[in-house]
Amino acid sequence: MAEADAIRACGRAAFARYVPRMGQDPAPMHADIAAHIGLNEVSVALDPAGNVLGYAICRAEGAEMHLDTVAVWPDHAGRGLGKRLIAHVEELAR
Repeated sequence: MAEADAIRACGRAAFARYVPRMGQDPAPMHADIAAHIGLNEVSVALDPAGNVLGYAICRAEGAEMHLDTVAVWPDHAGRGLGKRLIAHVEELAR
């Protein structure tokens, strides 16, 4: 479950800035990452050392693909990683 823990840590870091505004943790901070991994719903961006930089959770429903979450470590934000994750999900949907 090291992979799930690393993905969860990325999500918590990515969404932490919204907690003060919302007064609660955003829903993605409570996602069952292990279950999403088991359902093959998680796409992960890794650095050359294998560290999680960001992830996307998507799920197929019939002929449609639904993007649930995109998260990137804050220190990697603004470099196009989120856009690349979304593009990857779009490719999966085709």
